[in-house]
Amino acid sequence: MKDEKLVIKDLLSKDLKSHIILKIEKLDISYGHVCWKIKTHKGNFLLKIAERKTDNHHFLNEIYAQRLAIESGMKVQRVLVAKEVPNSLNKNYYIQEWLPGSDAQKSISNFSGLEKQQFSWEFGETLAKLHSIKGDFFSEDLLGEKKTSSWRELVTNRLEKLLHENREVCVLDNKTIDNMEEKCNRLLQNLSDNIEPGFTHRDLYLSNVLVADNKFLNIIDFEHARFYDPLWDFVKVEAWIFRKFPELRAGFYKGYSNKFPWENEYDFRITLYEGIEFLAAFPYFGKKFPDRRMLAMFNYELQEWINIKSIKFEGEFFGK
Repeated sequence: MKDEKLVIKDLLSKDLKSHIILKIEKLDISYGHVCWKIKTHKGNFLLKIAERKTDNHHFLNEIYAQRLAIESGMKVQRVLVAKEVPNSLNKNYYIQEWLPGSDAQKSISNFSGLEKQQFSWEFGETLAKLHSIKGDFFSEDLLGEKKTSSWRELVTNRLEKLLHENREVCVLDNKTIDNMEEKCNRLLQNLSDNIEPGFTHRDLYLSNVLVADNKFLNIIDFEHARFYDPLWDFVKVEAWIFRKFPELRAGFYKGYSNKFPWENEYDFRITLYEGIEFLAAFPYFGKKFPDRRMLAMFNYELQEWINIKSIKFEGEFFGK
């Protein structure tokens, strides 16, 4: 079998013909891709090879997401080469500019209190900028190949899909699943019909935020982006970031609200989306990619949602 580095060098000799390759280094920075840092006489680049999501549609949606982010003024790495299957690797891959910095998950604990305040404010402000990219439809992608006639239809479809998957994998007991179905549907009845589609990242945790010199740099990795109600992003922001770093919450919401003033209805919508999104964790971490630690964390989140969060909004109606 041909050496892995030789395969990559051969690929780069064709895709970066005008570059002298000085060094290639395999990186451990992604769950969904195999990543290589490419050093050339013209600068550094990143090669990302799809591993978990291998279909061409997902790949093309990821490339399109980055293009939309760049066009909106985001500091996103420009894609130089994008090749879908069939190709020499027999895997979808792309090469993009290298953006210096490190992921915030590894660095945030070393920030001073003032640095955390500034970081969280800029993070919130940048997410608001991303959410200001409007779509013409709701869809389980950005390309519009999986669009629905309404936001209510998409949310209903996603809920029904996840309820079915949970009954198939048998990680949660049927009583809990039935309880979630009842509570989510009750909240869904009160969902506004006036929500507009916007660019939604759908995978916001600190490893997808870059920092440099203890300052916010940018949001990265748009492989899960879709045209949703952008408030869906707050599910992971709350569970994955603010649960561990509550000191970041206030500054983040101030930065976000600077563009989108917070409305009472937002809390209701986020609560509904939390219930649905927490259901997704059990087929994923229970069967597809087993992880007992993550299952335990999401079981805690789910029980808290059932016993505390969902009750707050039961019986309330927000203007449809």
